Amino acid sequence: LKCKQCYKIDNQNLHMEYNNLCRLLDLVDGKCGAISLNGGEPLIYPYILSLLAKVSSMKFNVYLYTSGYGISEDICHIIKSSNNIHFYISLNGSNRNVNNLSRDGFEYSINGMKLLSDNHVRYGINWVARHDNVKDFNNLLQLANCYNAAYVSVVENRLTGEKDENSFLLKEDLLLLSQVINSNVGKTPLIMIDACFSKLTPLLSMKNKAIPIRCTAGISRCTINYDFSFQPCTHLSYCEYF
Repeated sequence: LKCKQCYKIDNQNLHMEYNNLCRLLDLVDGKCGAISLNGGEPLIYPYILSLLAKVSSMKFNVYLYTSGYGISEDICHIIKSSNNIHFYISLNGSNRNVNNLSRDGFEYSINGMKLLSDNHVRYGINWVARHDNVKDFNNLLQLANCYNAAYVSVVENRLTGEKDENSFLLKEDLLLLSQVINSNVGKTPLIMIDACFSKLTPLLSMKNKAIPIRCTAGISRCTINYDFSFQPCTHLSYCEYF
């Protein structure tokens, strides 16, 4: 997929070496609260079924973000059987036209949501708030309900992998988004706010229990890349090697 908003540098489908990844997971098991499985597209990882089976029995929460490409009945079964895997479909619009302004693969996302819903898997939608899709957010919430998504995670737009700004929110966009979120407190799907979304959180109702405290990048969390280098978070490309 070629998503216009992508903040990752193209690493030509390079993958983490599986045995080293397993050793790393064993090292942090019981010592950290959560890990995220991200990409690129994590479901094209050659050992994804073995990896999901392994982390499903570990003592931390697992957050996986996917376009929906590569999702299968086997993956649905592992997620449904686990108590710690939190599965998100990345979707930026309620229809192909809006989604394609920033993301690729609308059909993969919809098909993935249908498969998750049909298999009664609890999952969420990962939505990036942008100037070109903020007026569609109500429609996206309706779509989420149609496919039985339990929650929608609202994420702030970031610089692309080429460090370009692309459809950043205006003041009126933030006000509109906060009004929609405040009017949906206590409703399904649960709207969750990204911890780094500091421009939005002051506008939200205190009744919203999903308001985060602060960004913890490099303080209590970090990113580990395919080559096992470290970054403060996936959006800050300052790599260190140990």
